[in-house]
Amino acid sequence: MFNDPQLYQKLASNPKTSGLLGDAEFMAKLQRLKSNPNNIGMEMRDPRFLQVMSVLLGIDMSFGQPGEGAGAAAGGDEMEIESDVHQENGKP
Repeated sequence: MFNDPQLYQKLASNPKTSGLLGDAEFMAKLQRLKSNPNNIGMEMRDPRFLQVMSVLLGIDMSFGQPGEGAGAAAGGDEMEIESDVHQENGKP
């Protein structure tokens, strides 16, 4: 994945990762991964690599992030509504 010939093009064309190309520390880590992909576990502590992998794989890996999507707020409302219905029916 990190040896993809279009790696830098993909990262540059995505707004989530384009800024990473200007970070010398990040680019050094990326070069190390290109040389030795087995070190991915060590680099995954850096959340920027999750963004990179998301772009390279073409999937959204931001699930469960606070404030993202309307589903989080809607889920809370549904539980509140369900609780009110049970209370009206005499159920806890």
